Amino acid sequence: MNETSSNIQNACVADHLATMGQVAPALAHDVNSLSGIALTSATVLAGDLDDMRALLGEGKLTRAALDAFIDRAGRSNAIVIANLRRVAELVASFRHIVEGRRDERDESLSLRPFLEEVVRSAHPILRSLPHHLEIECPEFLSLTTKQGVLARVLVNLLINTARHAGDVRPLTLRLSAAPTSDGGVEIGYGDDGQGIPPEILSRVFEPYFTTRQGDGGSGLGLPIVKHLVESSLGGSLTLDSAPDRGVQVTIRLPSRSDQS
Repeated sequence: MNETSSNIQNACVADHLATMGQVAPALAHDVNSLSGIALTSATVLAGDLDDMRALLGEGKLTRAALDAFIDRAGRSNAIVIANLRRVAELVASFRHIVEGRRDERDESLSLRPFLEEVVRSAHPILRSLPHHLEIECPEFLSLTTKQGVLARVLVNLLINTARHAGDVRPLTLRLSAAPTSDGGVEIGYGDDGQGIPPEILSRVFEPYFTTRQGDGGSGLGLPIVKHLVESSLGGSLTLDSAPDRGVQVTIRLPSRSDQS
């Protein structure tokens, strides 16, 4: 193993921790906000229930009061359920990132709900940006691969967008998946932004090359993504771009990651 390859593998471990470090604080904020709303609604419901017990104990419970309580209880309960369900979705989506290192087994997955979970896991990072993200994937499409690694690849691409396209006009981001003629899957991720100049495009997979030196850029983001796709998922990754024509990343994966 040459030194560059070894450095990239070591950087994969550090990058995995960094990815969790970027997503976790924003995720914690969302979970805290949602659970706070649920707790407030549950507290209001508990107070209404105490009032109903008091009226019942005093023999003053009327049909109108009971109907009003049932209506308020239904609305409070719906708020609690909706917010706790959202918390569960956020935690489940974050699990894919956490398992990017420890879960190296192939698992069968339904791609559309998987892509939706990946987008949810990156939402805490993307929510402050004005971009619109579209998912295009047939409902029937499935794939057997390392779910945690694939999730990490896609989250890193989304984070890369947040890092490099945060100061431009609102973009349309597209995450797509389609079957290939050999039984595999092609996953696309792209935007309609300003694109990458040719002199930079030729170096995007070069380790330690960055246009954001001194601004948090390590120059390892895309090399790590490419390394994960090729070495862990058994696939290939290409990136096409031109000035004012956006960026398109194409990931081709076999039907199983051990069939490369």
